[in-house]
Amino acid sequence: MNTVKKILIVVAVLALAGGILYGLDFFHVVDLSPVFDKIPFAGTNLSPSQREVQELRIENDKLKKTIQQKDEKIKRQQRQLDRAKKRESDWKKAEKEYQKELIKLNEEMGATAVPGSQQKIQAYKNMARYFAEMNTKEAADLLARLNDEDIIGILSCLDADTAAELLQAMPRDLAARIANQMMDVALP
Repeated sequence: MNTVKKILIVVAVLALAGGILYGLDFFHVVDLSPVFDKIPFAGTNLSPSQREVQELRIENDKLKKTIQQKDEKIKRQQRQLDRAKKRESDWKKAEKEYQKELIKLNEEMGATAVPGSQQKIQAYKNMARYFAEMNTKEAADLLARLNDEDIIGILSCLDADTAAELLQAMPRDLAARIANQMMDVALP
């Protein structure tokens, strides 16, 4: 009698486990079709058209997941692109403001300074303070648009490290020409 009970318990447990596995496969939680195909009589209960439909559903689910992942990736890249465009716009605004300030200061410098005078030296010092506070690349770009005398005057009023950074950020031919002229020119 004990053996009959044990056999019935084992059969019940196997039936329960089989039912759970079938339910998981039926609701597409787990794909057990490769396993069922290897079990005799288990994988043959589907007709060829049903098997094809099942395979197409599985492939469709995989494609949906792939599309969803690619959509998420596209959205992330779009957000990054939007942030980059905003930063670029902010930089352009700042550059325009610096250019306006530079033009204004150049006009003031041109209207009030006489070459070699204290006023011109003071204007160079004022400009040097502005350039020292700017981003190195932007400052070098703006300096490159000035004439050589003004560039040398402004760089001469800066500390050596800042002047070196600005020279490095300038186009090489301009930086070489300015460095060569700075060796020949000494401002008080």
